Amino acid sequence: MPQSTPKSTLDVLINQGVIDLAKANQAKQESVYRHISPEQILIDKGWATPVDIAKAQSVLYGIPYINITDLIISNELTNLYSESEALQAKILLFEKNEDVYKAAMVNPLDIQTIRLFERKINGRLQVYITTESDLINKIKAVFSSNIGNQITNVVEKAISESEYIDLTSVKSEKLENIENIDINNTPIAKVINIILDTAIQEKASDIHIEPFEKRMRVRFRIHGILTEKLRLPIQIGPSLVSRIKILGKMPIDEKRKPLDGRFQVKSGDQEIDLRISSLPTVLGEKMVIRLLRKDLGIHSLEDTGMRGQALKTFKEGLKSTSGIILVTGPTGSGKTVTMATAMSLLNKPEVNIVSVEDPVEIRIPGVNQVQVNVEAGLTFANALRSFLRQDPDIISVGEIRDAETAELAAQASLTGHLVISTLHTNSAAGALPRLLDMGIEPYIIASSVHICAAQRLCRRICPHCKEVYNPSEAELMELRRVLSETKEFNEQKAIEFQQKYILKNENVSPAAQLVLFRGKGCPKCNNTGYSGRVGIFEVLKVTEKISALVMQHASSDVIERAATEDGMIKMIQDGYFKCIEGITTIEEVQRVIHS
Repeated sequence: MPQSTPKSTLDVLINQGVIDLAKANQAKQESVYRHISPEQILIDKGWATPVDIAKAQSVLYGIPYINITDLIISNELTNLYSESEALQAKILLFEKNEDVYKAAMVNPLDIQTIRLFERKINGRLQVYITTESDLINKIKAVFSSNIGNQITNVVEKAISESEYIDLTSVKSEKLENIENIDINNTPIAKVINIILDTAIQEKASDIHIEPFEKRMRVRFRIHGILTEKLRLPIQIGPSLVSRIKILGKMPIDEKRKPLDGRFQVKSGDQEIDLRISSLPTVLGEKMVIRLLRKDLGIHSLEDTGMRGQALKTFKEGLKSTSGIILVTGPTGSGKTVTMATAMSLLNKPEVNIVSVEDPVEIRIPGVNQVQVNVEAGLTFANALRSFLRQDPDIISVGEIRDAETAELAAQASLTGHLVISTLHTNSAAGALPRLLDMGIEPYIIASSVHICAAQRLCRRICPHCKEVYNPSEAELMELRRVLSETKEFNEQKAIEFQQKYILKNENVSPAAQLVLFRGKGCPKCNNTGYSGRVGIFEVLKVTEKISALVMQHASSDVIERAATEDGMIKMIQDGYFKCIEGITTIEEVQRVIHS
């Protein structure tokens, strides 16, 4: 029996034997209440691949399909438009014949976009269909390589014409001999400027410049994730490192030991402090530049992501006139913002607040902030001794790194001062054994430490491409396993909460199971599905029960178990509650908890 003429993508997929009629009907039904296309339903359930869908649409529309993954695209074509325009329109030009340009598109029926690009390039488009993921990845790869090509062209020109200054041959004590050379306009300086400008625009927190045998690799850390951005010729490595060292006022002839430096740049209205760290490796010096933005600003505790019982416990701790409040977590977990927010809440004309930090990242008007200067003998411990002669009410210590600082902080808290500080531990309960390991007496810890908070930063789901999906059975089991340990979780009430507050604009049956959320990826989130970050927290109050465990040198597991029995919500539980609320994803919570 001859097949009927297909009227939809689903018809083509049935004719091709990819799916059967039952699956097609189920996809149509689910698409009605989930407000996404039947094709996406098929992909979500694993019944069809994006390539299957694209090839079926190719047959339906009579438009050829193309796999653009391995295509080589010339700079002549990508210079006609920007990366953001390509991502917004989901189009990529890949070939030119006279005035006809071949273009890959996700939606080749988008006549408005086609006409817009034809006017932009002053030519005619011949469109092909491809998958969205292949197109997005190709656009990012092509335009990223163009940035690399731009830098490489500058460097190659400099090498060929001997225009760059080989600063590695200049001894630090002879720097005055090159003061008359305009090193700010050398090609190496231009390379550094391009890297810094790109990092600032993409809101990177760190830049890693690493030597390999045949190339230099440049990576940016954006929202906590390291991403490779550039590959540079190895020939410029020594000059690149020397240029950064000069900016950071570091000795350029010292290559045998780690060095630290800093400098400041201005980008638009932003003032950014840059901290530099060099590390000698077997292949050369690795440089890491941390970007510290002065416009971070002060948030409310609610803005950081702290809420519920954790927020209540933390705020109660801030009302104390003595004792220690510890904020714990690894580097980059948002401890500094939490501390600055706490200080801003306590900052009143009748209160004297002094802080010692390394570095001072967030300026707080009215707070006396001191920058650590080890070379001048101003350490955390020395600053603390001086603070006690400054009639303080509240003392903030950027980080407790050693036993001396911990001892002084404890003594200050016992003599009528509220001390706020940070500690590098994985959990709130782990802070107490960590102080014991530093040699602090158990009775001092039990009587001085009032609150231990731990936190991580999760990426938020992008609000512009957020979508609802039905979680797999494995995801539901994980949610139930973790959240069933808390007194606050009731699955039916969670479903009702989603229906009433989260899905009020969605036509989802009240009897449906829990749903979760994810970002599909769009130009506004650089196709990651995430935009911005939010904290997940656990806040432990040192009660009499916890104090008794400290006196017994109990482990962090025992302390944590006692705290959860008293109602503490653990970080992973706080993260999963935020998944139910559509703020982040299970994968993201697990990534930051287990990293």
